[in-house]
Amino acid sequence: MRFEVARARDWFERGLPLIAKLDSALALDIETSGLDPLTDSLRTIQVATPRYTLVVDAHTCPPQMLTPVFTTVPRLIGHNLKFDLKFLVAAGLPWPQLFRFAGLFPALKQPRY
Repeated sequence: MRFEVARARDWFERGLPLIAKLDSALALDIETSGLDPLTDSLRTIQVATPRYTLVVDAHTCPPQMLTPVFTTVPRLIGHNLKFDLKFLVAAGLPWPQLFRFAGLFPALKQPRY
């Protein structure tokens, strides 16, 4: 397994194609400065496939660069996805396509602020 930390935009751009080549699932976790997506901020975003892990410093790399991944992900795995996704949406990422069907995952409906 390959592991990389993106602290600059060029590192992020190098690692993004490896994450975008999804064949099964994407694991997601974030670290934040607090609990409220409207007043606190993202610190890091960790995304992983079975073969590659990318840790993104959200203060030096724009989280919006993950948009292509979030619009095509076939399956998202995480511990507290509702919390994580609210922060990602507040940071400018789209709500992942697979969660736009409220009947499929009612607990993960798109948040209304």
